[in-house]
Amino acid sequence: MTAPDKAKVERSAHEEWTMDELIEHVREGVLRLVVSGQSRYKVTDVPDARTVRYYISMGLVDQPTGKRGTFALYSGMHLLQILAIKKLQAQYLTIRKIQELIHGRSPDELQELLGESVRLEELVVRPSPVKAGAPWLRHELGPGIELHVKQGFTVDPSELQEILDTVAGILKKPVS
Repeated sequence: MTAPDKAKVERSAHEEWTMDELIEHVREGVLRLVVSGQSRYKVTDVPDARTVRYYISMGLVDQPTGKRGTFALYSGMHLLQILAIKKLQAQYLTIRKIQELIHGRSPDELQELLGESVRLEELVVRPSPVKAGAPWLRHELGPGIELHVKQGFTVDPSELQEILDTVAGILKKPVS
């Protein structure tokens, strides 16, 4: 893996971009870092605007540096933070662990993190194999209505009326 060009990052520290421009720079950086292959859950190689805002709300990424009209502006520091997040996610680290590792890091420290071959095996959380659960049984109750019940499910007779009342309430509402 090669880190983003340090001269470009230093130039970028003085530039400001909109969210769309920042995401495009992240896309270029991710391609250079070859950070991919994280297939667990819904982790994507390149975050969208909503994900970047989530990172900001979690304190993983700094607040925008300013505004241009109605657009928030981002800098090279934001780019480094997001690339570090993506690199660490590709190693199966949790958001909380990533937050511990990158919070308060300087641009040079983030650059170093991106440039080194991070060996954090002791911190890496490997996904556990997916266990097959009990299958769902499908019961067609009538035209346009089905009941799905997990195989092996039993209902306590004292709870049956509550379940029936819940279903009746759902069926009384108009379906849109």
